Amino acid sequence: MVANIIVIMHYPPDKASELGPIAVKILPTLPKYIKRVGDSPYIMATETDYMNVTVYDVEDAKVAEAVKELVKFYHQYCAVPGFKWVMYNALPLKEALPIIGLKYPTPK
Repeated sequence: MVANIIVIMHYPPDKASELGPIAVKILPTLPKYIKRVGDSPYIMATETDYMNVTVYDVEDAKVAEAVKELVKFYHQYCAVPGFKWVMYNALPLKEALPIIGLKYPTPK
C-alpha cells in the first residue's frame, strides 16, 4: 500500500525570492522513493502569506524513513524569517472508510 504525506509551507510574500533558490538547490536531493503527486507543490496566496502544498506518495514500509528525510529536507528552509511548515500523514478515503465500518462506493 501507499501512504500519503502532505506538507504545507507558509511564508511571507517578501521571502519568496529567498526560498526559491533553496528549492531549486534541494529539490533533487529527495530520495526517489518519496514521490511527489501530480504537479505538486501547489502554490497559493492569501493577503498575508504564500502557501505551498505538496503531496507525496511513499510505500508503507518506507514511511518512517520518509518522514525523517522530509524533516531534514524542510529544515533547510527554516533560516528564512517567517517560514513555517507542517506535515500530515493522510489516508485516501478508500482506505479510511473501512476504519469506521463503511464501504467505499463503486461508480455506477
